[in-house]
This record gives sequence, C-alpha cells and structure tokens, in this order.
Amino acid sequence: MNRFALRLPAVAALVLGLLLAVSGCAPTGDGAESTARDAEEGIVVENIRVRDYQNLEPNRLRFRKPPQRLVVSGPGEIETILALGCGDRIVLAESYYDLPAYVKPEYVAAAEKIPFTSTGYLSLESVLLARPDLLIAQQSTFTAKHFGSTDFWNGRGIATFVPWNTNRPDQHAHVETIENEVRFLRGLGQILAVEDRAEQLISEIYEVIAAVASYRQGKPSPRVLVVEDFGKYIVSYDRTRLTGDMVARLGGTIPETAAVLGWEGLMEIDPDVIFVVDSYQDAEQARRGITRHPFARNLQAVAAGRVYVVPLECVYSSEARTADGLRLLADGMYPGWREERTTKEEP
Repeated sequence: MNRFALRLPAVAALVLGLLLAVSGCAPTGDGAESTARDAEEGIVVENIRVRDYQNLEPNRLRFRKPPQRLVVSGPGEIETILALGCGDRIVLAESYYDLPAYVKPEYVAAAEKIPFTSTGYLSLESVLLARPDLLIAQQSTFTAKHFGSTDFWNGRGIATFVPWNTNRPDQHAHVETIENEVRFLRGLGQILAVEDRAEQLISEIYEVIAAVASYRQGKPSPRVLVVEDFGKYIVSYDRTRLTGDMVARLGGTIPETAAVLGWEGLMEIDPDVIFVVDSYQDAEQARRGITRHPFARNLQAVAAGRVYVVPLECVYSSEARTADGLRLLADGMYPGWREERTTKEEP
C-alpha cells in the first residue's frame, strides 16, 4: 500500500512566505459564466470560490497550458483523474479510503503509483512544497483547519477546481444536479486537454438515462427515499441532492425533506423503495441500520424487500462513477431493466 503520513517540521513560516509563480494558470477575478479556448489566452473555465465550507460565487480561471502537477483530495476525485488518464500528473493526494482497494480494477496499477496519505494529513505547507499548478478538492476541505480558501491558492498562482455537488449536507443553499457532475467532468477534460476521455464518461451517463427512460414507458413512477443511518438520526438525500436528481431523471418520485429525518417522518413518507447510502464500505451494516429498527416492519419498502444499498461514491459527488450510480438506482427502481436492454441489443 502506497500510504504515507505527511508531518512536516516547522517550515510553515518559510513556505507560507513563498509566492509560487506558476505560469500555467491564474484566476482572472471575473465571475462570468464562460468556458472558452483561445490560441493565445489558453482556456478559461468557470468554477467556484469556497471559504469555510461555503460556496461563495463563480470563480473564473484561465489556463495557458494543461496543468502537470496535481494535488488531489478525495478518492472519487483521484479516481476521476485516473479515468481521464492523468494519474501520472498527481504529485500528492489524500483519501479516506485505501486507494488500491477503492478504485476500479482497471485503475489499481495506476493508483499504486500515487503518493497519498489519509484524509486530513495534508497541510498548507505540504501542498505548497509539492509545487502544484492545480489543486482539486471538495468544498469541505476548504476550511481554516485544512486548505483554507480557494482565494489563498489562487493568490499564489495555484488554480483550484472544486466539485459543485459537494455542498454542506445540512443546507439547501445550492441544488445538486447531474449536470453539475457533467460540468465537473467536462471542465477537467478541458483543463487537462483530455476532452475525448471526459466526453466518453459524459456520454455513458446520458446513455443510461435514455435506456431507463425507454424501459419505464407505461410503468408507474416509484416513490423513492434515499437515506443514511447515523444511529441517532437519519440523513435524507432528498430532491435537492444529487441522488434526488438521479432518481427524478430515472423517472422516480422523491420528496424534498428536512436534512435530518426521524422515524416518524420516514414512516409518514413510506416510500415504495428505500436506498441506504453506505459511507463505510460495509453494505450489510448499512442495510441493517434501517431494516432492523423496531419501526422498520411498518415500512412497505421493508416488507416488500425493496431496501437497497448504494455506495456513497456513486451518489455523492459521483464524477466518474455517475453512470454506475444511475445503474444501481435503476436496478432498485426497475428490476429487470438491464435484462431487457441486453435482449434488445442482441442481434
């Protein structure tokens, strides 16, 4: 396992005083919605400014050449870079999962070559010492205790690219959508000059949506709830979340709810299908958290055996796994859709 812990001595004052002049990218300070390529000015891509885990406003970044030194935080973000064929550009990474065990089999060899550490060990100093020209990380990492703000990095000539769908789970300030995942994939493809690979991932997403739409014609719309059990309370991945948009795009009905539900609220909704999000790579434990509760027998989804587990990485900032997440949701909502699709595709 290629894991190490970065604990640097007292070099903070020296490193933080360095102004790293990275010629490949720079923020323009213009928040206009834009993505454009110009022979002289390079490519301009819009993203977001983040501070204290808050999505502030659009952030327009110009890249005069594709970044070659990437620092990447998050297993999904790392796997997305691998899926785009740019793993050799990662100079430093952090992940809350063991990378070789987490990524798809086709990416294991590349993942084993990445210098990575456990989430939380990367500091401002360690990242600055890595001399990146691009930092890719979720909104939750831009806090005073971790990466500070996107402005901090942009002010030192280091571009940032943040997934739109990594909002605070306790807020409904920004609606999460599949199109935001597409924007992230397409933006990375343009920044890294691997547009063809990005478009392949994007095409797969819409192919799944189209296939399910064809299958469900004339079928009733299932009522769906997506939850995660945290013992004392239940988190709802409702209509405002990426998972909710996935369910809706697949023809399901999913409500907008409070961020946290009690069992009374769950029973009041009483959906046809329940998806339980697994954050710890233990599907059976995630399922038991819902199905073994004393109130569970009163839920029609439990009685009908329609409680399914979906990995967090497939329904939260899903990026390269967006199509996988859609397939898993469709499996629970429309059992048999894959078989019908296979039959239709046979000569």
